[in-house]
Amino acid sequence: MIPRGEVGLIFANMGLTLTVAGIPLVNQDVFSAVVVMVICTTLITPPALKWSFHRFSRHTALPGDHLPVRTNGTM
Repeated sequence: MIPRGEVGLIFANMGLTLTVAGIPLVNQDVFSAVVVMVICTTLITPPALKWSFHRFSRHTALPGDHLPVRTNGTM
């Protein structure tokens, strides 16, 4: 996910330097918002993916997994 953040920063920086009829395509406020969002998504994504994968693996048995067999209330 980090390379995507870098690409977002590159495009935001390019937008900051571009002008249409003398008006900047991206102003400082929008650029700041993009930078904050890139930082947030770069920092939040790895722990969120780890949590999501852990939650998925706990509730889903994959083919070939051996689950304990319950007999008479004991495992």
